[in-house]
Amino acid sequence: MLVVGKETVMARKSDGSRGGLVKALLGGLAGLLSGAGLTYFTPLVDRLVKPAPPRANFAVTREGLTVTFQNLSPPTRGMQGWWEFGDGSPLEALVPEQEFIKHTYVRPGEYTVKLIIRNALNEENERSLTLNLSESAADTAAPRVQSLQAVALSGVAYAPATFRLSAEVQNARLCVWESGNDQPMEVQTEPGTKLERLVTFATPGRHAVKLAAFNGDRHDQRVAFVEVLPAPAGSLTAVLRVSDQAMQVTRQTRQTTLGVSLPPDLKQEVWAFTRTIPARPGWSIVGVKVLYPRGDDATPPETLSRSVDGNRLGFPTARELTLTRDPEGKLLRLTGGLARPGSKGQSAGLAVPLQIIEERSTAVSRLAVPVTASLALPGSVQLALPPAPAGWTQRKTQATLELREGDRVVWQQAGPPAQAVVTLKGRRYRLTTSPSGEGLRVTLQDSP
Repeated sequence: MLVVGKETVMARKSDGSRGGLVKALLGGLAGLLSGAGLTYFTPLVDRLVKPAPPRANFAVTREGLTVTFQNLSPPTRGMQGWWEFGDGSPLEALVPEQEFIKHTYVRPGEYTVKLIIRNALNEENERSLTLNLSESAADTAAPRVQSLQAVALSGVAYAPATFRLSAEVQNARLCVWESGNDQPMEVQTEPGTKLERLVTFATPGRHAVKLAAFNGDRHDQRVAFVEVLPAPAGSLTAVLRVSDQAMQVTRQTRQTTLGVSLPPDLKQEVWAFTRTIPARPGWSIVGVKVLYPRGDDATPPETLSRSVDGNRLGFPTARELTLTRDPEGKLLRLTGGLARPGSKGQSAGLAVPLQIIEERSTAVSRLAVPVTASLALPGSVQLALPPAPAGWTQRKTQATLELREGDRVVWQQAGPPAQAVVTLKGRRYRLTTSPSGEGLRVTLQDSP
């Protein structure tokens, strides 16, 4: 019995030792997990529990004024979001399972589209994109050369003779001049509506001047003819070479729409907002008009600050709208408020269509342009200065006058008009150069 009891007691002691060992192992494991082990365990929990940060992304395709948006945002737990189309229409909730969504704009212009994404932790991310929706009809309108004229600068066109070519075109994205076999073709991109250039014909005869206007795969052209007479026997050729430096001022207009939408979680009765439109890089905003559906904006475009009538635009919930132009022309700013819609059918947003006028000034120079005319001995001739291209300001010119007998230069003068005594073909002449209108009159008289 004692032996058995002893064995029984020893067995119980052995069981107790094993229990202490298990407790020790469990305690060590708990310490490991509560210490350095949690360093590796926490990222695992984050990956399993914490949602990924939101990343808003989308692509667009357009057909006329209808735009299709493709949601490319990677999924995240608890994902929600909103589309803001930039035209004052209400925000549209994002459906994560819906890859494509369409929106049709009322009028052409520029619109800033935003996609705003949130995850389950209310972390937010957004992407914005500016859409430029132009009139599709204007993009493919047929170009027209409405007029083309050629006028001799010296009155009577003796060879060599310089002509001023002037033309008016419409809907042209590119124009090409062609003035005969001895003249290179000249290509003008973004030609505008009025074109001018000078061309000199060295030989007598009938010459054709062609102007072609292109817009996409459509084109139009017009031809003008000039007659150049043989120079009188014994005459000289007067050549006026003029180089220029100036500032080229380019003006353009564009239409855009400032869109504002009420936030989906708005709590106050009136929500104050500020929206801005920057000038295009390298340009300055010099004027703006509000494009009301009925009637023009009576405020002059160059006004720095103006009130905007929300009721005339069809948005009665708009409050105290003010459109301000930065004096330096860097941006436009629209400020005001939007009230909660008071009745069903009232818009929960605002769209202000604008016409923006921008200017850009660029330093330009023009290499020497020759103006030629035949000069009798004795005789007088008018040499016109080359016309300044449209948009030139602060023009500075440098002129050189030379008299040529065939290919030989017999007299040359640089700088302002002057008087001189020259010997030509064995005879003495008094040469006088003087300003006359928009050019220079050259006179040769017998000198005693």
